[in-house]
Amino acid sequence: MAGDARKGLFTIPKDGKLAKTENQPSKDMKFVNDLAVSPDGKYLSFRGGDRLEVWDRQANKLVLDWRQDYRSPRTGRFLSDGRFAVLSVKCNQKEIVTSGLTGGYHNKTARLDVLEFPSLRVAGQLDLAEFDLMPPGFGFSPNGKRLVVSDAKQIVLYDVDRAFPGK
Repeated sequence: MAGDARKGLFTIPKDGKLAKTENQPSKDMKFVNDLAVSPDGKYLSFRGGDRLEVWDRQANKLVLDWRQDYRSPRTGRFLSDGRFAVLSVKCNQKEIVTSGLTGGYHNKTARLDVLEFPSLRVAGQLDLAEFDLMPPGFGFSPNGKRLVVSDAKQIVLYDVDRAFPGK
């Protein structure tokens, strides 16, 4: 295949032939840095540059275009219960159109937002300003009850139900 023929999202059905999934991610997303799949396989999250999209795979429908003024998403992950976490940092431009390597980010501004799916109701926000590394690393336990956040100096364990009391 030449040039653009392999760009986009592909699935491999049982017959083993690549099948292109149309419109996922949107054409506005020039590249994808991060991808996450919901536990039930229904939703896909794509992050590229300073944009984050979540798609309903079966309906081929964009259900979340996460953009907030002066916040840049760094990663998105699904919890085992289907909720969706977005780690973001504050930026000093309303819309960043660079690679992200040129700066524009303030330290001490990391925040973790957790959204319920598919309602998109905010279950909670966790300020991660005490972490030096921007953005800090984070992960959820397999049962979704604990959140671990770390940087070069510390590792913190959170109770998810206390930090994000939604549901």
